[in-house]
Formats: sequence, structure tokens, C-alpha cells
Amino acid sequence: MIDKEFYMEWFDELTSLGGIIFYSINILLLLTLRFYIHTLWLIIGLIFILVSFYLIRFFYFKERPLFQSKGRSLFTYLDASSFPSVHAARITFLSMTYINLIDNTYFRMLILFIWILVLLSRYFLKKHYFTDIAVGTILSIIYFFLISSGIPYILKLFGF
Repeated sequence: MIDKEFYMEWFDELTSLGGIIFYSINILLLLTLRFYIHTLWLIIGLIFILVSFYLIRFFYFKERPLFQSKGRSLFTYLDASSFPSVHAARITFLSMTYINLIDNTYFRMLILFIWILVLLSRYFLKKHYFTDIAVGTILSIIYFFLISSGIPYILKLFGF
């Protein structure tokens, strides 16, 4: 029988797919593969997520389910806040980008499966409450549609 510690370790590894390092690797991957528009989506999406979420956290601090030290700097203070989930937002924006980019049903199902697992990992690791994850996900979806529909018009405006 597999113990709880195994699952928690597995979720701990899985949650890194919503982290900044994995997100940055995907920006570099799409740039290398010359998917310039999608790379731009990811960069602008990351900026929208980080700026808006840390502004929310600045004005509304919410403790995480498991206590995390607030630290001494402004960044560690904001990072200790639970609401909204930045991991959920990043994995959602990344998933939406790949679902838009690759037209293959099996690939899209795999992306959705991984996306759900990462969201669940944030909850089971007690990093976030359900509302933190839901709001992070919803805002990211809104940002994705605003950015993906707005970029073509902006590029046209500048003659690209």
C-alpha cells in the first residue's frame, strides 16, 4: 500500500509545473520553435498575472492554510499571501496557450489532465484554499482571452 507521504511528494513535484521556472522554459521553447505570437502571449500574460496578483496581495493579505512566515521584505510578505493563486494562474495560462496552439484532441486532453492535477496539488499540499485557486484560474482565463484576441489588433496597428 502506498502511504500518504508518497502522494504528498508526488504532488510536490507536480506543483512545480505551475512555477516560474517551468513557465520560463516554455517561453524559451516557443521562442526557439518560432511561435512568436504565442511567446508574446506568455510574456504579456506573465506580466499581467504578476502585477495584478501582487497588487491584490498588497491590499488584501490572506493567510495560507499552513502557516508560512511573512518574512522581512515586501516580496516575501506578498509571496506568503494565499489569495489569489499565482501557480494556478500560470498553469492555466500556459495550458490555454498550448490548447490554442496544438490542434490534437489527445494532446489537449493530456494538457487538461495535467492542468487539473497541478490545481489539485496546490489544494492537497495546503498551499491554497479552493477560492484562491478558483480566482487565480478565472482571472488567468480572462487575461488569456483579452491578450490572445488583442495581440493581432495591436500588431496590425504597428504594421506587423
